[in-house]
Amino acid sequence: MKRLIVFMSVFLTLNGSAGAQSQYELNAQESKAAAQTHGTVKKVIAKLEATNKNNKEFAHLLANSQAKWEKFVEAHLNSVFPMAKEDDYDGLYGSAYPMCRQSYKAGLNNDRFKELNNWLKLSGPGDHQKILKEYQKADQDLNTTYQKVMHSQAKDIPYFTTRMIESEKTWISFRDADANAYASLTKKPDDRTQQLLRLTQERTKQLSQWITGIKEGDVCVGSYPVK
Repeated sequence: MKRLIVFMSVFLTLNGSAGAQSQYELNAQESKAAAQTHGTVKKVIAKLEATNKNNKEFAHLLANSQAKWEKFVEAHLNSVFPMAKEDDYDGLYGSAYPMCRQSYKAGLNNDRFKELNNWLKLSGPGDHQKILKEYQKADQDLNTTYQKVMHSQAKDIPYFTTRMIESEKTWISFRDADANAYASLTKKPDDRTQQLLRLTQERTKQLSQWITGIKEGDVCVGSYPVK
C-alpha cells in the first residue's frame, strides 16, 4: 500500500461558502476543540468526585488513573506521529500536523468522557466466570493485534517501534489504575475484571487502525497505512 508521510497545507470550505480557512485558523480551531473536550472530561470527573465525596480511596485512585490516562494520550499520539522530537514535525508531517494531533486528541477526550460518564450509571452484578473468560479472550486478541502492528509496514517508519512500545507501556499502566478506580467505586471485585475487559477491547480497536488503514487523501494519516 502507498503511504503518505508529508501532509499538504489544507484549505477547507465550510457550509458551501466561498470563504476558506487558512491552515493557521484550522490549527487554532482544532486546538480549541481539544481544550473544550478536555473540559468535559474534567466536569464529569468533578461530578464523580462530588457524588462519591465520602469515598476518599476512590478520589485518590481516580486522580491517579486520570494522570496515567493523560500520559497515555500523549504517548499514543506520539505513536501516530512518530518523530525524534516534537519540533521535527514540519519536515515529516507538514503544517497540518498541529491540527491533526489536536483533532485526534479531541477524539480521545470524547472517548474518555463517555467512559467516565458511564461510571455515573453503575450496572448490576455480572457472571464472574463469563466476564473472566471474555477478558482472557480479549487480552489474547489484543496481544495478537499488537504483534501484527509491530510487524506491519509501520515498523519501517523512523521511531515508530520505539514510540509504540512507549505507548503500550503507558496504556498498561493506565489500564490497571483505571480498573482499580472503578472497582473502588462499585465495591465489587468482579467489576475490576469488567473494566479491564472494556479497556482492552477499546485498545484493540485503537491498534486495529494500523491494520485497516486510513482512506487515501486523509491529511492526518500519520503512521497509519493508506488504504
